[in-house]
Amino acid sequence: MRPHTINKVREDAVDVARRDKRSSRAATLLVSLVVIFPIVVGSAQASAKTVTKKTSTLSVLTGPCTADQMSPSISATIETDSSSSIVVYLQTSLKNISKKTCSIDVGPTSPSLEVDNPDGTVAWNNCYADDEPGACPLFLELKILKPKETYSWSSTWPPSSSTAALPTPGTYKFSASYGSGSSSVSTLFVLAN
Repeated sequence: MRPHTINKVREDAVDVARRDKRSSRAATLLVSLVVIFPIVVGSAQASAKTVTKKTSTLSVLTGPCTADQMSPSISATIETDSSSSIVVYLQTSLKNISKKTCSIDVGPTSPSLEVDNPDGTVAWNNCYADDEPGACPLFLELKILKPKETYSWSSTWPPSSSTAALPTPGTYKFSASYGSGSSSVSTLFVLAN
């Protein structure tokens, strides 16, 4: 064979190998699409069904709770701890007394909680840090309340910080206001000598 013919045969062999490689890749891609496509489509259909279910579940929500749908409660319980320090247990709750699901806004400022000194000045609120005024983050979350469901919040006062001033004897007021214009409640408690 001549050198020219040998080179031509080599070139033809390389071309055939490249075509076979491309054909092999194309066949692999085609098989992959045939196998994977139904799985992807099935997953997308399952996801669409899930979204539909979530949407239909939320459609029963009647909107924000109104004051006549809610029953607020509030309490302040005074106890003495083992070191003879006064501890006031503060609790407030909001119960959906209606037959419909509704929502309230909850977060650092809802409920807005406050303890007032006997002279009417603020002794503490839920934005205080170590018995000092602080800044509350300004975000609220939507809390869904089903019929007869209750949202509760509790804390203790005065703060357990060593820098906090001890409360003086007198009549204090604990109040709670919930966002969405739903409710506001308060109670009085007396600290004795």
